[in-house]
Amino acid sequence: MEAKINAIVAAASRLFAANGFDATSVHDIAAQAGVAAGTIIYHFKSKKNLLFIIARQALSGLLRALGREAAAAAEPWTALQAMARAFFRHVRDNRDAFGVLFRDDPFLRFDLDRHPMADLAMLERRCAELIGLELERGFSSGVFHEVPVAETTRVIRGLWLGCAQTLVRDPSLADPTAEVVAFMAGRLLAGRGGCPEG
Repeated sequence: MEAKINAIVAAASRLFAANGFDATSVHDIAAQAGVAAGTIIYHFKSKKNLLFIIARQALSGLLRALGREAAAAAEPWTALQAMARAFFRHVRDNRDAFGVLFRDDPFLRFDLDRHPMADLAMLERRCAELIGLELERGFSSGVFHEVPVAETTRVIRGLWLGCAQTLVRDPSLADPTAEVVAFMAGRLLAGRGGCPEG
């Protein structure tokens, strides 16, 4: 049973990423997964629920990956570098799911104030909080320049997401982690070649 459900989610991810949510039918997903269309409706109720599950799995996996790296790092700069590596590794390993997120943004399709859709907003917020916690830790320990934490968190997330979109669209591109880390170093590192705020 679990194998069949996983096959349906994987098929939906591939098709949504390639063709878009609106252009993909339940019958398309069923054919790709090798199941009857009724099986999809029985397990998932609707195509929109499949989109939600794909998004939740991608974001919950990302939160776990970032959390592991943050917890294992002794200092904030090491943590941010490890988190950037984990972020791009997770995107590469889940290219179809992130292709779906970038193509058919579930944050625009769902009412994120209602359960269980609110899970998506919570997962994204927790990922951002992990970055913000490392920025605060780095500033308070003197490793980072004083930066506006909320704004810098948004910029780092935007940098990561923009690079991830490019990576998903063009799999031949090299891993952007080194360039992303260099940009972060230029903004954050106090006394290590980083530029002062302003």
